[in-house]
This record gives sequence, structure tokens and C-alpha cells, in this order.
Amino acid sequence: MAYFPFFADLQDRRILICGSGPKAIEKQRKLAPFGARLHCTDRFAPALLDPRPDLVIAAEEDRQANRRTALCCREQHIPVNAVDDRDFCDFIFPAVLATEKLTAGISTGGASPTAAVMIRDRLEELLGTHIDEILSWLEALRPRIGAEIKDPAVRKALWRKLFALALELDRPLNEDELQQLLQK
Repeated sequence: MAYFPFFADLQDRRILICGSGPKAIEKQRKLAPFGARLHCTDRFAPALLDPRPDLVIAAEEDRQANRRTALCCREQHIPVNAVDDRDFCDFIFPAVLATEKLTAGISTGGASPTAAVMIRDRLEELLGTHIDEILSWLEALRPRIGAEIKDPAVRKALWRKLFALALELDRPLNEDELQQLLQK
């Protein structure tokens, strides 16, 4: 099954994580940096759905318990992820590359989580060590480029050149380098 990738704002969202083993801890670790309000419990009970969580992670060591959790959540239209059990997942966790300015998720639809992690690692190498600095620089340039370059096709081509060169250099361009590109 192909999953549609989308990014959700988890800031202050209530997420229930059921389980205390390594899989539950991994999900906590992945979600914590995104500002979610994590409520963790060793075992699921229907009463834990009041107040209603925005998402539920069924990560107990018992697959059947996770399936019961998923079915209960689905009855209440609460999106649920039953770890390592795609048929009982409304959403899956991608391999995530996150910096201050960039978030990328890589998924193989569950076919090979290892491949997704390897692709994420390759992407991280490709982006270099100064991607946040480059993205901040590009963000600061937006008003200037918008004012100086009126043709949308020319502007798009310029953005591509700016980003490609900055990636190649692993740093933002200096003013002289920028001027050379703008004059072309």
C-alpha cells in the first residue's frame, strides 16, 4: 500500500503511547522533539481514550493487545499506529531527517524500514552540515529576489541555481557570488 506523506503540527497535541518496551520508547523519542503532549502507559484500557487523544500508538510487546487497541481506536475514529502491523495502522512512521529548518520523511510503505533509514542517511550526507544556515540565507533572500526578478520562470531557475550552488559549497553564497548569479 502506498501511504500519502503529509506533515502534521504536533505541538500540544495529545498522543497516547501504550507500551513500555523498546518500540514504545523509540516512538516517544521520535515524537518528543515535535512538541506533542505524550501520555504513556504500560497497557491500553478504553478509559485512556477520555479525554480523547489526537493519536494513539499501540506499542505493547503483545501483537494481539495492539490489535485490540487499534480496533477500539478505529471505533472512535482516532488515528492509530500499531507498531510493526501495517494492517492495523492508520498512519506509519517514516525514517525522519530533522534539523532546525528542514524535516524530511522517508517511507517504503513498510516494505523495508532499513532501506528507508539508509536513504535518509544518504540524504543527510547530500545536504551537508550547513543546511540550516543555507535555508536561513535563502529565506532572508526571498524579499530581495522577489523585488528584483519579476519573471516567475527566471525566478524559479535562479532559486534552483542558488540552492544547488550553496549545497555544492555547503554554505550560503557571499555577496559577490550572489551578484554574479543575479547579473546572469
